[in-house]
Amino acid sequence: MAALESAGQLDAILKPKSVAVIGASTSPDKMGHEILKNIIDGGFKGSVHPINPKADVILDLPCHKSVKDIEGPVDLAVIIIPARFVPQAVQECGEKGVKGAIIITGGFAEASDEGAELQQQVVATAQQFGVRLIGPNCQGVNNPHHPLCASWPLLTYTGKVALISQSGTVGAAMMDRFSEEKLGTSSFVSMGNRADVDEADLIAYFNQDPNTEVIAAYIEGIKRPEQFIQAVKQLKKPLVVLKSGRTPKGKVAAESHTKALAGADAVYEALFAKYNICRAYTAEEFYDYAKALAYLKPPQGNRILFITTSGGAAILATDQAEQEGLDVSPLPPEAVEAITPLIPAHAIKANPVDLTGDATAQMFGDVIEATRKHYDTLGVIFGDPVEDASKVVTPDANELIIFYGGADVERHE
Repeated sequence: MAALESAGQLDAILKPKSVAVIGASTSPDKMGHEILKNIIDGGFKGSVHPINPKADVILDLPCHKSVKDIEGPVDLAVIIIPARFVPQAVQECGEKGVKGAIIITGGFAEASDEGAELQQQVVATAQQFGVRLIGPNCQGVNNPHHPLCASWPLLTYTGKVALISQSGTVGAAMMDRFSEEKLGTSSFVSMGNRADVDEADLIAYFNQDPNTEVIAAYIEGIKRPEQFIQAVKQLKKPLVVLKSGRTPKGKVAAESHTKALAGADAVYEALFAKYNICRAYTAEEFYDYAKALAYLKPPQGNRILFITTSGGAAILATDQAEQEGLDVSPLPPEAVEAITPLIPAHAIKANPVDLTGDATAQMFGDVIEATRKHYDTLGVIFGDPVEDASKVVTPDANELIIFYGGADVERHE
């Protein structure tokens, strides 16, 4: 199925009205308990149905022996039972008319040949009934806007970035970083083995999602290259990709993790360049690129001025900026004249403007105001703690704030 055709079917998974948790548990240390609790505590507004033939009530909700025993329609089933029982559970979901299923359970194609056969059986059954699958061997989904947290940990901040990940931990770690900064995400989908729904489907889906402004995908390989290309050709939003398995040993690790075919990295490099996909090479870049594209105002041009308390940090920034093709042009005489009475006599009036360790928030603000009309972006580098540094941030100067000194500098602010 083409990615664009399948995108409309994924609302049952990301925006369901009713959810069944197959494998819900009374034991707090079981995944079937944690996910059920996260769905409830996350504020899901639809109906929630625990499925456990050995329990009557879990978390004050009545249990059912089978999804087929639920009165009324069920959009989504979250399946957290041993792999050998999953085919029967998917069969019952199909007979019930469930539209989507998230299979958290591992032990499928990533584990053994027998697991691969079991996965094929699950897919065949799902296709027979038109049930779309996330997983298996995944960490679920989280759509804070809906809200639905069929995953872990429970994170509820809403934001602009959709996170798609073959690794549950990598994706959840990125979501946690956005949550830590109170930025949140638009959605998180852990794809796992991608037995059905894959990155092409999800890119097409989030391209149409009104809550998503940036799509960020961690992938170990592209499952369906033609459908992937079809999806990225239609993109109206930035796509950031962290592609692992770049080295020979990394490729082997990727192929054993989720049975992804990592492929030659040069092919991916050319593909990403051709379709203007922003490639990250580290987890840090992955987060920074997605955050910048979602929350920084696009510059009108490539002229940049660095204003700093650290000459060394500014030199490093200048090197990097020039390597990226930015114009680190000299400070014009008009700007030099304007800032001279505002800063210490020993400060360096050039590009970078080095205010030295004597800088104050007021000094930064005055220099920003005096120079902003000459540049498209102002790179403000705090190499030392500056009291009231947040006052330096203005809504329309297009500043890039860099805390070069790390956590202590940020905490001081």
